Parts: sequence; structure tokens; C-alpha cells
Amino acid sequence: MGTLKNFDFLVYPPGGANLLVDVKGRKHSGRSGRALNNWVTESDISSLRAWQRCFGPGFRAVFAFLYWCDRQPADALFLELFEFNRRWYAMLAVTVDDYAAHMTRRSRRWGTVNLPAEDYDRLSHTFAQLCQPPRPHTPRPQPQPCAVRV
Repeated sequence: MGTLKNFDFLVYPPGGANLLVDVKGRKHSGRSGRALNNWVTESDISSLRAWQRCFGPGFRAVFAFLYWCDRQPADALFLELFEFNRRWYAMLAVTVDDYAAHMTRRSRRWGTVNLPAEDYDRLSHTFAQLCQPPRPHTPRPQPQPCAVRV
């Protein structure tokens, strides 16, 4: 068995699920249309999942991707954005279980994996969203046929 990598933060949001957070810093141009790097190592996945099992129910392991942007990103690119020391940062987070279920190999040599852009867009959340209490599942309303009279 390999070594168990540590996660970065243990977060106890009021009323929400407790989070085991592994922060991944990435650089981004801040321009829309550019893919967001979200690669991690296979050992990041296995270690974070092991910590989640160790802590048990009530804890969710997440990757928090913190992007340092060369310039202020376009409004639609990120929902969570802040400036610190005249630099722009944005954050997206994905649960390790969602990540592991949809990851693809990036490099066998380096042992890295990533999420395809479409999956990352669909599975990522703001960090604030992951800190919220879980909502009960409610089925999405089905569209109803409508009659239009002319």
C-alpha cells in the first residue's frame, strides 16, 4: 500500500455536511472559452476517498480548485470570484465521488486524471454551495403540453 496524502482543510459549515478539502491551485488566463485545468493524481483520489471512509458518514471529501487569473475573468466564467493583493482568484469544487465516477486518464506516466470539460461544468459547484445543508431531492417538473390558439 502507498502513502496516504493529507488533505488541506477540515471545514464544519453550520448546518451543512462537514468537508474534507484538498486544495488544488491552478493558473487561468481569465478569458472565457479556455478550458479550466482540473487534473489531480490518482493518489489524490485514493487518499481523499480513504480519508472520507475514515471520517465516516456526515463528511464529504472535495477537491477545491483555486484559479489564479491573469486578469479579472468575464462575469459568466465563475460564480465565486475575489481579489486579493491585486490578483484575481476564482474557486470551483467537486466531490471526490463525483470526480472519481467521471474522471479520464490524463497521463499514465505521471499518474494523472482529469474531468472532461462538459463533466467539470456539470459536476463543479461553488464552494459556498457545498457548504449548504443538503436539500431533499425533488423531482424536476415535467413540461406540460400547451395549446396555442391563433
